Amino acid sequence: MERTSRGACLVPILAVAATALAAGCGHEPESADAGDMEAEPGRPVYRGTADVDLASGSVEARWTIRFVADSSRRERATFLLNRGVEVTRLTGSAVDTFRLRHFEQAPQFRRLTVDLDDVVEPGSTVVLNIAYGGQLRIPDGGINRIDSSWVELGADAGWHPLFLPLNRELRADVRVGLPDGWSVVASGSVSAVDEGYRIRNTLGLPDIAFAASPAMDTASADRFTVYHRGADSLRVRRSLAAASWAASYLNRRFGRRDSLTSAKLVIAPRDGPSYARKNYLVSALGSELPSERELIRHYCHELSHFWSTDAEPASPHNWLNESFAELVAGNCVRERHGAAAYDSVLTDWRSGAEGLPPVWTPGESGRPPARVSYDKGPLLLHRLEGRVGEETFDRFVTRYMVRRVETTPELLSILEEVAGEDARMWLVEALAEGRRDTGGGTDG
Repeated sequence: MERTSRGACLVPILAVAATALAAGCGHEPESADAGDMEAEPGRPVYRGTADVDLASGSVEARWTIRFVADSSRRERATFLLNRGVEVTRLTGSAVDTFRLRHFEQAPQFRRLTVDLDDVVEPGSTVVLNIAYGGQLRIPDGGINRIDSSWVELGADAGWHPLFLPLNRELRADVRVGLPDGWSVVASGSVSAVDEGYRIRNTLGLPDIAFAASPAMDTASADRFTVYHRGADSLRVRRSLAAASWAASYLNRRFGRRDSLTSAKLVIAPRDGPSYARKNYLVSALGSELPSERELIRHYCHELSHFWSTDAEPASPHNWLNESFAELVAGNCVRERHGAAAYDSVLTDWRSGAEGLPPVWTPGESGRPPARVSYDKGPLLLHRLEGRVGEETFDRFVTRYMVRRVETTPELLSILEEVAGEDARMWLVEALAEGRRDTGGGTDG
């Protein structure tokens, strides 16, 4: 769900007003339609508490999770959970048994499978109550962290149960136990309460992600607020300017139905990947000051995930999320800095795409490697533009972004609608190319 320091990652929809610091945390008013959240098909609701111990890196949590059973979730519900915690209680309206097992794709997780009893019918609401605790197993050098100066938690930590498939749009209301006087920022509203901070996400997100620190500096411009600890003032100004320009470009192209109105930009005091959660973006501070062009590419990629986000991240179709975001980031660079700058992006893609396996084939079952999604996929889409022409390709990309496409067969159908059967057949063959030398020649 995250990418390397050259780009970034995940997921879409509306925004919130620019924030101001109050009561030691990033606070914003509840939206007028927040109300009481109710589970809807594909949109579970989490309510709970999670106390974070800064010294040990442990979490003690209790959740009530409500979801609407569909045909695939009549017999069981499946989650990912950090392997360092132990479940002490799991009850509910339709719970039969549950089990925790090793998760092969990522060693920091275990798969939590909850078997449901025979009375669950599709369309009915299921209620799960779960309690657990323990020291989180967080990989070194990753994006998540718990210590006395910085807490950053999200999907990669598995600090709360992650619904499978990972493109479920959960909403949440949780009290996070952290010291008084800290600054806390998340996608939704944050307010100081007794024994911690209340995070309320009314947008549909794949996880509950937040960052917290004893103190954060902020700077705002236009529709954006940067949260950071000691970032260079030039980096902050460049970030605000780049994000503002990128959002205007993206809304102009893809915002007819849904538009990005504001976002929170966290600059985390670490190296490593960046990621996006609709209106909440986290970038690594790193050791070097990015150029204005690098930040345009970065924020165009991240903000593109407001639209390019609906493919299941652990599936073979995840290349859609990242390849289109990276393609649009390249187009942003071309729009802002010209053809020569875009050629440098193409050089990056060609270099990264050499010797890689196919992007997608009908028989694939696993998530493609990162370089496939971030280099080979956008390079292939660039080649498609050369075949069908700029105007047709623009209609194709716009239709993908606006329709919120989940699978590669859906994308192929859109391409046939826009560009014809020959274009579809070419893309099917190109997606299946493996270990092709993309370092030279033409991109036709």
